Amino acid sequence: MKTLAKSFKGLFATAALALSAPALAQERDVVQTDQQTVEIYSISQTEGQNLARAARETLPRRLRKKYNTTRYNRALERVFRDMLQVRLIEKYDLTNKRAFQISKIYTDSYLHDWHYQTTPIDGVHTVISDYFNSYGVHDQSMNNVCLVGTADSAFPAQMWMSTFTHPSYLMQITPEQQTYTPDFERLAGLHERGHCFVGESEGKADYWAAATLLNQEHKNSDDLDRTVRFLEFFAALRYYNSEYNGLSANHATAEQAIYRAIRDYNNGIRFQLDRELERFVNADSFVIGDLQSREKDTLESTIRALLPEKAFDPTHLRSIREKNMSWMLNI
Repeated sequence: MKTLAKSFKGLFATAALALSAPALAQERDVVQTDQQTVEIYSISQTEGQNLARAARETLPRRLRKKYNTTRYNRALERVFRDMLQVRLIEKYDLTNKRAFQISKIYTDSYLHDWHYQTTPIDGVHTVISDYFNSYGVHDQSMNNVCLVGTADSAFPAQMWMSTFTHPSYLMQITPEQQTYTPDFERLAGLHERGHCFVGESEGKADYWAAATLLNQEHKNSDDLDRTVRFLEFFAALRYYNSEYNGLSANHATAEQAIYRAIRDYNNGIRFQLDRELERFVNADSFVIGDLQSREKDTLESTIRALLPEKAFDPTHLRSIREKNMSWMLNI
């Protein structure tokens, strides 16, 4: 193992230099709310995949032949963690200690998804402060820390839709729906950032993402109308998962949350700052509420226009649930 450790050091140094960029460090995303100061770090799918690929290529050939074994994965984790530490120092101008702490958690939480990615949401999730504390690396005198994996890959809209439903379904996608690729990526990123403020609630995170999109588009009526149509379509995908795929109860209010955000926007509720949105969503009086009958009819008709009839057949759904649910979206 000493020989391997020495070879890792030399190979890692070469790879780290290759990945280095002469760009200036970015400002950290630090948000002051009524209750807390949140420090947000983001690593995109592309960054994570490139680092994972470089880490794998840095491993000695004899280890690469042992792909996905325990020894291979442990060696990959070591090299990836060290390379990500360098990347975080470059990106955010962190101290070595702080970058090491964050790179360790990113490695434990994200590396597998980035390395073996097959869907648009692999590596897209959030590690919030409680989880960070469990590693014993969060100084209570410092800000709350939130680590986000963001979507930015070029997966087409159809693959996003398949990830929410099932990869085997042939879908009837409209021309506008085919243009939703950047919308899915953007909404997924806002959803994960929302978790930094609302905790683990999927419904509140979807409300956060939808409300943010609507408030960003309000100056252009054409963009706003398209955003509403996209959000209603996204809500239909959420609805399918909760109504037909039997997704966890934590996701069961997601479609209601999106429609609640649309209704609130139409009723003149606006948010200019994260602080205002956090105050509203985390208030004791905030209730996502139920869908209106018209909204549920729209969800049902939208998803049935998209998917084949077998996607709604109870026997078929039961059989695929018994075989494998690994495709299910978990953001």
